[in-house]
Amino acid sequence: MPVQNRRPRRGARRSTLAFTAAGILLCAAPAFAQTPRNVMRLSLEELLDVEVTSVSKKEERLMGSAAAITVITQDDLRRSGATSLMEVLRLVPGLQVARIDSNKYAISARGFNGRFANKLLVLLDGRSLYTPLFSGVFWEVQDTMLEDIERIEVIRGPGAALWGANAVNGVINIVTKSATATRGVVASAGAGGDERGFGAVRYGGGVGDIGAYRVYGKYFSRAGSIGTARRAAGDDWNVARGGFRIDLDLSQRDGLMVSGDIYEGDIGQVTAPPSVTPSLAAATASRVRVSGANVLGRWQRTLAEGQISAQFYVDRTARSESLLREDRQTADLAFDHRMRLGRRHEFQWGGSARVTSDDIGNTALVSLWPASRRDHIAGLFVQDEIALVPDRFRLVVGTKVEKNSYTGWEVQPNLRASWTPGERSALWGAVSRAVRMPSRAESDMRLSGVLNDPTSPLPVAFLLTGSPDVQAESVIVTEVGYRVRAFDRVFVDVTGYVNHYQDLISYSPSGLPALVIDPPAMYLVAPLSVTNGARGHATGLETAVTWEPAAFWRASTSWGWIDMRLRDQETGEIADDIGRVTPRYQGMVRSMWTLPRRVEVDAIYYRVGGMPGHAIAGYNRVDVRAAWRPIPALELSLTAQNLFDQRYLEFYSTLGEVPGARQRSVYGKATWRF
Repeated sequence: MPVQNRRPRRGARRSTLAFTAAGILLCAAPAFAQTPRNVMRLSLEELLDVEVTSVSKKEERLMGSAAAITVITQDDLRRSGATSLMEVLRLVPGLQVARIDSNKYAISARGFNGRFANKLLVLLDGRSLYTPLFSGVFWEVQDTMLEDIERIEVIRGPGAALWGANAVNGVINIVTKSATATRGVVASAGAGGDERGFGAVRYGGGVGDIGAYRVYGKYFSRAGSIGTARRAAGDDWNVARGGFRIDLDLSQRDGLMVSGDIYEGDIGQVTAPPSVTPSLAAATASRVRVSGANVLGRWQRTLAEGQISAQFYVDRTARSESLLREDRQTADLAFDHRMRLGRRHEFQWGGSARVTSDDIGNTALVSLWPASRRDHIAGLFVQDEIALVPDRFRLVVGTKVEKNSYTGWEVQPNLRASWTPGERSALWGAVSRAVRMPSRAESDMRLSGVLNDPTSPLPVAFLLTGSPDVQAESVIVTEVGYRVRAFDRVFVDVTGYVNHYQDLISYSPSGLPALVIDPPAMYLVAPLSVTNGARGHATGLETAVTWEPAAFWRASTSWGWIDMRLRDQETGEIADDIGRVTPRYQGMVRSMWTLPRRVEVDAIYYRVGGMPGHAIAGYNRVDVRAAWRPIPALELSLTAQNLFDQRYLEFYSTLGEVPGARQRSVYGKATWRF
């Protein structure tokens, strides 16, 4: 058996005390005689003035955005000590980030988490990272040079009126720096603990007088997690990646950006294939080969009263593992036009089209028919931002209409309003509809497995088949948020939401169980099919507080709570499985100190509630980072993750994948800029 968590919670009192104690410890500022100058990259006021683009596809101040949005800056990323995009995302309130084993993650916003979470849209410089195979993200192959990321914008809540299907519970938009801002050389390397070794190098230069370019390469090798008998679980992995970006000023009005990436990796995994014969269900280790390449181009023209942009990218990915093999090609074209209409209206419209084709290598456990398929999705969006009271009250009305190969036409409207009575506060609200279109697997798959049915006298196997008649999942979301900057040094952000889901995809019996006698085994086979058999709602509250008591010290805390209730769509009976694998609460306390002599100390405490449906108890985690710059161009850092070495599981996956326990990891890193 894998390492298990301690028994679930012994009462909310202990969790509250632990969270409060950690907050006191992390917010106890060290005393020293002098205060350094220019110690923070961005002051609290500058952070609130950060321009975001994910909410309305145009630059606007974070303070006045009519959405629950969090921005992870480059300084946040660097000082987190994280070496992967997945670990950085733990900083976002309301975002559930759980590591299944050394290389697999479950990441979702506002519930419905899992290895194949499918209600979160992820973008990298405008390129969608989701796979139509299951409408989610293979996080283990999503990466770039972290030093080149300008910011990560995370919308908690729907963004489908602009971004389209699958932007149901959130949008993650990773924005990298312009090549103009990355001239020179940056090299980093490190090792220790889970990080057996990693390194990256980037070089940037000019293209005459019209632009700049950069090229990068990186590699990492990460150890496996802890499995049975405290031995490595066999899920170690390594990935090599390289890429480029070019930014050109073609004229005073026209700009062009071209970027591309290529990667290849070797990923270990341990699976225990479901079997009605226990002796055949032993865990086995295998290797997964992954590779991919993409090229993206974006043209942009600035107008007197607006902007026009067009984007095109092609993407190819390949994945070969014991459960399934997939080769996929994608081509995507998008167009956007923003203009002012009179004094009060800012109108925006655009369209997009995507073609994706795959070639599937089937196995006895998982298969898709037909083995090759080409799918299309095309859409048009319109949005009008109305300044009802200039600089104070604005209304945003919009919708996106799409047609896809699975369910045909889908409409996703959106209404948002924001009121900013002054520079220090903002109140906003939104009502939105979003859909999650069916995936290739839900339409065409055949999956074999074993049911855990204690009431049956015989083992029960199942055969799950997809359905071409399955419909899109939909949600109506009502959100209200308030932001306020109090006492000059405190910023508070509170969001409440209610989500009403319809036509949620579930698995229903499609016939009577059949008795199978295959000596020495005797078992039942239950046929199941994919249907839109569930509905439900989720209610939640997300809070974040940032406090800057002095120029050298910043502290922040966040807390998220969610209550999910799902029911059978026909009978109304409670189907609580999703709610039982979603932590009802999670929180974080973070403190960053910038000390004299170019020294930084950062500490983060996480508290995540338990998941009774997975028999996973709540857990605590403390990460600490210390960094020193002996000279301005060189940074040396030491990071300890899970400092107190509490071995625990964060999540269970499906398809027989064996989870691995988390343990303490300490590693060092050196970064040189010249």
